Amino acid sequence: MTVNPGFSGQKYIPSVIPKIKELRELLNKKALTMDIQVDGGVSPESIKLMASNGANVFVGGSSGVFVKEKKFEDSVNTLRGLANI
Repeated sequence: MTVNPGFSGQKYIPSVIPKIKELRELLNKKALTMDIQVDGGVSPESIKLMASNGANVFVGGSSGVFVKEKKFEDSVNTLRGLANI
């Protein structure tokens, strides 16, 4: 979880970023190919930081996906582009 659970629309907790990075480094060191999924606070403002530190699966909700663009597909494409996926 990258937000405090409870309700939609919360911002991500910045202190999770070093944890994502540490986990990715550990997986790489052990030559393990695994996904790191983040859930919560996924938005155009946060997804680049999450992705650049090792996350590669993103769970986005109402504030990050459904509100930013008029069409759902446009939001998803914007987020994919920012995460380079």
